[in-house]
Amino acid sequence: MTTSTNDLLENAIALAHDFYTSNEEMLPQLLFESKDGTPIVIVFPFSNSTEKHAALDVLRGVLQAHNATAYTIMAEGWATEHPNAAASAKAVRPSLEPNRMEILTIFVVQKNGESTGTVYEIKREGTRVTNLIETGAVVQAGESNFGRLFEGVH
Repeated sequence: MTTSTNDLLENAIALAHDFYTSNEEMLPQLLFESKDGTPIVIVFPFSNSTEKHAALDVLRGVLQAHNATAYTIMAEGWATEHPNAAASAKAVRPSLEPNRMEILTIFVVQKNGESTGTVYEIKREGTRVTNLIETGAVVQAGESNFGRLFEGVH
């Protein structure tokens, strides 16, 4: 039986809350179940676009090798509060924007194309995470390279 997209998202949200009770930073993570039901978590840090694209290739291969039918990505990042910042000619990368916010993005992708996701603002005291605040933003998997890992996987 396939777990619903919303149930996978709720499970990931609970994992994130649990994770931050004893950890300060979450590196990008891929979570999925292998064909025999074994849960698998792969942490894939990267520091530039070359490493990111290499990680994409490796993760596609892992999903195919394990015949995965769904996966979840969780990753920290930066966002601006300006909804049209990306469209602006004067747009600044969120990591360089002085009025940025730290976020945790979580999204789930099913092999059948169904997907959902959400974004939390991360609140900290020093390095310790004190709260995850749901922003109400909805993330579509197709907006991210990591949301398209099933492309080319048979």
